[in-house]
Amino acid sequence: MAPEQAERVIFMTGGAFTEQSRAFLAGTGLPCLDKPIDAQRLRALMAAMPPLGSRNVHAEPVAPMV
Repeated sequence: MAPEQAERVIFMTGGAFTEQSRAFLAGTGLPCLDKPIDAQRLRALMAAMPPLGSRNVHAEPVAPMV
């Protein structure tokens, strides 16, 4: 729906993973925070996000996690 935001995703999880979800997260190259969330790390990851509009919008979008 918004491929220009695909590189601006931070996954958050409670730690219940299947092998399929672990492979998906590893394949995205995007950060993943485990609960309890470390607010300082979340702020750092958000500060490091690329600005909106900096991504090639014609790239393949990231598939939703199942």
